Amino acid sequence: MNKQILTNVYGVTPEVLVEMINAGVKVELEKTKAQLKEELKQEINKETSKLLTRKEAADYLKVSMVTLNNWAKHGILKPLKIGNLVRYELVELQKALG
Repeated sequence: MNKQILTNVYGVTPEVLVEMINAGVKVELEKTKAQLKEELKQEINKETSKLLTRKEAADYLKVSMVTLNNWAKHGILKPLKIGNLVRYELVELQKALG
């Protein structure tokens, strides 16, 4: 059975009711937009703080391992040393590109 529910609104014109609904929808859209912006910002921060190996960094920059090492020696790149490991921050590689 299809049951209909009727709601009566007294003292409000159809135009005012439409404006009220539109205002409510607009508020919810703005909240969703702000939330999506924040999630995107967090995702970008997570991606740019990513650490790459020497090989990954060389591939990313499209240079040889020798060039990568030379750039590190001359201060063009700033490698991170973690014990015996050498890593490059993605954000630093992006800065070196331009």
